[in-house]
Amino acid sequence: DSLFLGKELEDVKQTSHGKVICRFGDSEEDFDLVIGADGIGSLVRGMVLQEVDKKPRYTGLRIQYGVREAGARPTGCEEEVHQWFGEGVYALTATYGGLDGKQFEMLAVVFRDDSPVAENANWNPAEVKDSCLERLQAAGHVEEVLELAKGCKRYFELGVCERPLGFNRWHRGRVVLVGDSAHAMPPFLGQGANQGIQDAVCLAGQLRKIGLASLDTSDSAKMSSAIESALAAYTAKRLPPVALLGLESGFLGQVETLPGPGGALVRDNFFRLTGGSGVAGLVFLNGAIARV
Repeated sequence: DSLFLGKELEDVKQTSHGKVICRFGDSEEDFDLVIGADGIGSLVRGMVLQEVDKKPRYTGLRIQYGVREAGARPTGCEEEVHQWFGEGVYALTATYGGLDGKQFEMLAVVFRDDSPVAENANWNPAEVKDSCLERLQAAGHVEEVLELAKGCKRYFELGVCERPLGFNRWHRGRVVLVGDSAHAMPPFLGQGANQGIQDAVCLAGQLRKIGLASLDTSDSAKMSSAIESALAAYTAKRLPPVALLGLESGFLGQVETLPGPGGALVRDNFFRLTGGSGVAGLVFLNGAIARV
C-alpha cells in the first residue's frame, strides 16, 4: 500500500517459489505480482519475452509537431479536426484547450524518412520549425496550413516506433505487460493510451475473478496457478483487438504518406472509397468500443 518515487528499475527475476524480485539502484524488493507498464522501452518486456537488447522497431515514418496560441485557423472550426494531403506529406490541424483556459492550435506533419531514428528524434524548436516549413512548402500544402506552421513557437519531432505483436505472450510466471510495453502501435488511430487503459481494466477484472486479494500467499503453487490463469485470460481477451488496431493504424500511416503521383492516386481513391462507403467511420468506431 505504498508508492515509491525516484526508483529506477534495473532488473526483474522470477524466483522458483513464485515471488518476483525487482532490483532497483540501491535495493531489492519481492512481489507476488509485477505489472510492467513501463512503456515502449520496457525493461520488463525483456524478461517476459526473453528478449535481449531488442529495441522498438522504427516504422520509417516521422511526425513533426507544432503548437501555437489559437488565432490562425478559420473562425468556427474550433471543434473540427482537419486533414490535409500534400505530396507524400500528411498534415493534421486541430484546436485544443490548455492552461488557464487558453485555446491552442496544433499541427502534426507526417512524412517518410528511412533513416533509423529514436522515438525522440529532435527537440530543437528552431531546427524542427525550419524543416517543417520547408517540407510543407515542397509538398504543396495550402496557405492555411503554412500560416499555422509559421506561427507555432513550440516544435518537436518524433520517430514513429512500434512493438510488433506477432504471437507473443504478454506474461511469464507472475509478470505481465500492459500498454505500450506489450503493444506500442503507430498513433494514426489515436489508440495508444486508450488501449493501455483498457488493458488495465481488463487485467483488474481478471485478477478480481480469482480473488487475488484473498489468496493464501503461503501456498505458492496454488497462488501461481491462479495468477497465471488470470494473466492468460487477460492476454486472450486483449491481444486480438489490439493486434487488429495496430495493423490498421500502421497501414493508415503508410497510405497517408504515399509518395509520387501514383501514390497520391492510390491515397485519394482509398480515402474516397472508405469515406464514402462508411468503412473509415467503422474503423474509428471499432477503436472507440471498449473490449475488456
